[in-house]
Amino acid sequence: MRHLSLLACGVLLFGLTACGGDSGESTDGADSQTVESNDVRLELPTTVTAGSPFEVTWEGPDASNDYISIAEEGADADTYANYTYTRNGTPLTVRPPDTPGAYEVRYVAAENDKVLARAPLTVEDPSADLDAPSEIGAGAPVEISWDGPDNPNDYLSIAETGMDDDTYANSTYTRNGNPLTVRAPDTPGAYEVRYVMAQSDRVIARSDLKVTSVSASFDVSDTLMVDTPVEIDWEGPDNANDYLSIAERGTPDDSRVNYTYTRNGNPVSIRTPQRPGQYELRYVMAQSDRVIARKPLVVLPLQARLRAPDSVAAGTGLEVSWIGPNGPDDFIAVATPEAAATDYESRALSRAGTPASVFAPSTPGTYELRYVWAEEDSVLTATPLTVSQE
Repeated sequence: MRHLSLLACGVLLFGLTACGGDSGESTDGADSQTVESNDVRLELPTTVTAGSPFEVTWEGPDASNDYISIAEEGADADTYANYTYTRNGTPLTVRPPDTPGAYEVRYVAAENDKVLARAPLTVEDPSADLDAPSEIGAGAPVEISWDGPDNPNDYLSIAETGMDDDTYANSTYTRNGNPLTVRAPDTPGAYEVRYVMAQSDRVIARSDLKVTSVSASFDVSDTLMVDTPVEIDWEGPDNANDYLSIAERGTPDDSRVNYTYTRNGNPVSIRTPQRPGQYELRYVMAQSDRVIARKPLVVLPLQARLRAPDSVAAGTGLEVSWIGPNGPDDFIAVATPEAAATDYESRALSRAGTPASVFAPSTPGTYELRYVWAEEDSVLTATPLTVSQE
């Protein structure tokens, strides 16, 4: 049993006694009260903010499973909004309801659900304020400055206008700081930013937010070779985890053969599929797998072709038109027929475009033009080249 202190007491509400010493003192800016009845003593504020935990100091029998509860005035003894067991010590932290009104704090004997002591408690409405943009692009992070009670698990959310208070597209807890970042939905439309009290999902502040559409585009050849890396220049929102993918035409938006995140840079490299066929390049918003740009691709078997004069004067320039996989380090080369794929007299990287400019050797003789696939150090195609005396 927790023992009581002997204090000079006066009559209060409910036929209980208010004791001197602590009466009228302020706790967290609220007037405090002390109530005694049936060998139980309660000390607590007279007024608290909805949802905000406060302390109750108590003395009493502390029998097994006795508890301190908060209940609406007039509610049955075994009815409560929140409670905590006396075995958890004193003072105890109790959380008031999210709904303002007249309540009472009770010491309840668990054996017979008898209220041994009660104290009136006024729960006041909290306030909150939000400072957020009125318009944002789909999927973008929304920075929100906020004021509010910051009760345990309170959160800021973004929800469609008119949706239920406990419904949202995205959210983050207020405990994570101020300002906070919440991600806008990928779908354009009318939304609102909300401050939500976690205990009841009650919204105590809201701010209108218009989510606007976003676009994306690519710069890449529409004909590619199988199983080769391809560099893609792109434009788009670059939201967290957005990605470019190559997928078979007609498949769902979240289907893909290969992909890479936009965060990996610009341009990015994606490997083409291993099988020839009809595909498309997609810009995909990661949050919803929504495709906001797509481009048809034809993936061909691995091959290369060269077109150039079959003879040239020693030491002069030569332009070579080519078709090939155009891997990052592929090149068009002039080499002797017996040379290894990595050996050459002169070369031009395929990424410089077509036609490629190379130089004939200064020594006359029989050579060849080659398309070299750098990934495998292999010659995909070669054509004879005669180098004559100037």
